[in-house]
Amino acid sequence: MMALGEAGPLVVFRQDPPAQALDRETRGLPPDQLRPTPAACAGEQRSPCPDINQALLGPRELPLSSCPAGPPRRSQSSIPGSSRGGLGAGAGHRRKGRPRPAGPAMALSAAGLALVGLVLAGPVSASGEGPCAEVPEASGAYTCEARGLRAVPDSLPASAAALDFSFNILPTLWRHMFGRLTSLEHLDLSRCQVNWVHEDAFEPNVRLGSLVLTGNPLIFLAERAFAGPRLLTRLGLAQTGITDLSFVPLARLRGLETLLLGGNAISSLRLPPAFPARSLRTLDLGANAVRHVAAGDLSGLAAAANLSLLLQANPLASAEPGAFNVTAFDGLNLGGVGDLGPLLAGLRGTAARTLWLGVFEDAPVGPPPPLTPAALRGLCDVAVDTLSLQGRRLPEPLPANASRCLARLKGLDLSHTHLKALPAGLGPLPALRELALGRNAFRHLADPGWTGFPALAGLAVRGNELPLELGPGCLAPLTGLERLDLSRSQIDAPACCHPQLQGLGGLRQLALGHNRRLELVDGAFRDCPQLERLDLAGTPLGLAAAAPPGPFHGLNLLRDLNLSRCGLDPGHPDLLAGLAGLRRLDLSGNPFPADGGALAGLLGSTTTLEELALADCGLEALPGPALATLTALRRLDLSGNRLTSADGLRALRGLSLDLEANQLRLVPPGLLTALAAQSDVRLARNPLDCSCSNVRFLAWFRETPGKTRARGETTCGGPPALEGVPVADVVPACGLSAGGVALLVLLVLTGAGAGVLCARHLAVSRYQNL
Repeated sequence: MMALGEAGPLVVFRQDPPAQALDRETRGLPPDQLRPTPAACAGEQRSPCPDINQALLGPRELPLSSCPAGPPRRSQSSIPGSSRGGLGAGAGHRRKGRPRPAGPAMALSAAGLALVGLVLAGPVSASGEGPCAEVPEASGAYTCEARGLRAVPDSLPASAAALDFSFNILPTLWRHMFGRLTSLEHLDLSRCQVNWVHEDAFEPNVRLGSLVLTGNPLIFLAERAFAGPRLLTRLGLAQTGITDLSFVPLARLRGLETLLLGGNAISSLRLPPAFPARSLRTLDLGANAVRHVAAGDLSGLAAAANLSLLLQANPLASAEPGAFNVTAFDGLNLGGVGDLGPLLAGLRGTAARTLWLGVFEDAPVGPPPPLTPAALRGLCDVAVDTLSLQGRRLPEPLPANASRCLARLKGLDLSHTHLKALPAGLGPLPALRELALGRNAFRHLADPGWTGFPALAGLAVRGNELPLELGPGCLAPLTGLERLDLSRSQIDAPACCHPQLQGLGGLRQLALGHNRRLELVDGAFRDCPQLERLDLAGTPLGLAAAAPPGPFHGLNLLRDLNLSRCGLDPGHPDLLAGLAGLRRLDLSGNPFPADGGALAGLLGSTTTLEELALADCGLEALPGPALATLTALRRLDLSGNRLTSADGLRALRGLSLDLEANQLRLVPPGLLTALAAQSDVRLARNPLDCSCSNVRFLAWFRETPGKTRARGETTCGGPPALEGVPVADVVPACGLSAGGVALLVLLVLTGAGAGVLCARHLAVSRYQNL
């Protein structure tokens, strides 16, 4: 479910190690080739800086997952077959009191059957792998993360498009070090102890678009260090000890779109000549040592368009007038500044779509001073669409002209600003579309001030610090409201949610998750017939009445319903009645009967489902008829249950199926057919049998890397010799080989000869008894 009005990411401060000494391999270079950083040469300790690279970049473009270090695991086990039965007792006469010796045929037959068993149940072994592994989820992606490597392995194919080489040991990047990998588009060298980058280190990698050097104590960057990759758009140099922007040779990187320099020791924002600003979209200079911004420092950004400039967590104390008035910013982040007053002069005339002036809770200094009326008036000279004052303490009362200075705002974030009620004098704000009031101390939401926001479409009161009361029609003046987030606000409503939501007929998204308790009346959301998404996750739900039509009756447009971990009564036959258009349903974490019988009645009216989540529901079996009616289903999450079989899936086709963390051991042919009919399957953390009893499944899993997900986490649960070995590494060898056929023929001939000897022995015995 999409959360409304969430606050921006917080920055976690930590101390980084000092820059390392010069690498011995670089001694003796001419002085004109050395461009060490002052901090590195002086051995200075870098100042505390946040690890903001992940927060700014978001998830990696390619899922370069890590693999365990160490040599490849190999194990081998032989699983002998059983040799039941034997020769029957002979009918020949024997001398009384004289035991009959065992004939040669019996001994040979027993040994032969045992040997045949060994041949038929040949070894199942785990195959090895090189120091790097291919990432199955991304074509052409490889990971060598944290392998202790000091060179690029020859086993990497030249066709590799993405390589995660982070957390290895490469003190020096020599010329053409990655020259064999000419197809590289993404290269991650984070925290590889890189000190020196020589000329043309990446010259053959002309297709390289993303290069990450985060966390390396850089001492020397050659003038042509980044020559070659004409398509380079992303360069990560965060936490590398850089003290001056001129240290980085950027003149050739004309197509650069993202430059990450956060967490260094840069003290001046004066940009070097020929700074590549024309294509730049994100410039991160956060958590450096910038205290003052002079007029002209940022003039090199004049050619940029829609640029996001990130300067958060710098000790900014002042800015000269017009210092930021160089371009129209898409985003300008000045978060963490204590006193905004001296900085507002530099912001005069600045235009930005988003201006972030909030503070961080975990900053090493104390709370910032309250926002002064003069600082609020200074915002009158800034052209901004969205303003964040998160964590600031607003003056009480607000200045008389506050609404005039904020009148053009379309978005306003007042999260954690210590409010107890809607600030008097905040409105009217006729253009405001989004308002975030989370993590304040409201007791109720009823307030006549809501009339000052006629265009408001999104309201977030998430994480209220006091139990929030919902009175009848408390938000009725907001007739245009479309998105409302009241999650994690300690709401306890004995009769919800009519008439509390009266007047919100245009509401499309509602989040009430993780509250104390809601007792839903029949037709609880009748006041919001336009609802498309409803999130009640983690809120204990009760049903005030057990008779039809049910709590969700009338929500004909509802597409997405999250009822995970709500303590639902699965036996209520009308719980989901009236949801004829439902597409996504999450019932995870609710205690269903182990046989799954309650699902048949519950899902009977939701035949249009495309995504269904039943994770952690305690299921031991699946009701096939109930699932067979879901003909539009495309995603099914059954992870975290106790399924030992999945016979109920045989009628389903083309699913993205998650069976992680169940009790699947053997995969019989019927279930294997069902799995093969799905688009992709996740089987990690099941006690899968990797013996010859499961040979068909082992072969199928090994041969379908594109269909099976989380292959590295899908390991054997038995036999003991193979426990923990990835299923994809197990090589089944359970049939008759050519040698086995020859041995079987030999055994048959031996058995025939033994039969002839036995017959002759019996004939002689009979003659002697006459």
